[in-house]
Amino acid sequence: MILKKQLIQLGTGLTLLLAATLASAHYPFLIGDRSPDMGKRGGIINLTYGLGELHEDVFVDARKPDWVRGYTFDGGTFDLTDKLQKKGNISNIKYRSRRVGDTWIVAHVPMTWSEHDSTFTETTVRTVIHQGLSRGWETPLGLPLEIVPLNQPYGLLPGDSFRMELLHEGKPLVGAKIYAEKYYKKPLQKPYPSEALLTRTSRTDRNGIANINLHSAGWWVLFTVHELEDMEKDGQSGIATLQDAVWVYVDEKPEAMK
Repeated sequence: MILKKQLIQLGTGLTLLLAATLASAHYPFLIGDRSPDMGKRGGIINLTYGLGELHEDVFVDARKPDWVRGYTFDGGTFDLTDKLQKKGNISNIKYRSRRVGDTWIVAHVPMTWSEHDSTFTETTVRTVIHQGLSRGWETPLGLPLEIVPLNQPYGLLPGDSFRMELLHEGKPLVGAKIYAEKYYKKPLQKPYPSEALLTRTSRTDRNGIANINLHSAGWWVLFTVHELEDMEKDGQSGIATLQDAVWVYVDEKPEAMK
């Protein structure tokens, strides 16, 4: 029985290692065609949802979210699921910002079995839209696994350090890895930089807090995975994981600030 338990634990560890490797290659997307800082008057931002490789600009077919919602700074929510328009391997939302304050746009994919890595995975992917009033970006949304910004997630400049807290069911998660990687709309040329250069990695401290440096302008993903218990569903059995991905935009440094 002891040997059997050890083998199960070893298998679980290998599964998690494989999941981490896959996570570094394919990330859930929710990014805009412009900065999410909409100024005081708001405007339109075209959001892209998908699953892809960040340094090759290659998208694979992503699982459809069961809901897409906006979370406003005053605690309100509104539904955007019907606004999601699929085009090939990606989906788009044309979002018009009319609400003052910070609005989180969140896509949720329910716990689903993946044949590729033999795990069950539940995923949230999100970005924050800012209009005028800086309020709401710091408020936890009550997601199962949640990266909570501790510094403003817009108005970022190259080289800024991004500080965040990781929560699982509302409580700080200690010793967890958070990854950050930049999306290259213009694909990188081979040979690619090493994984250590492409992917920033930080581990949460005893308070569930981590810091990551965002070295250059563009869209960046902050991504984490958390293991749950094994589960059985629809004839499949395997480890269950939660994923959360937060997309932030780093602006070019204005000439006046150089």
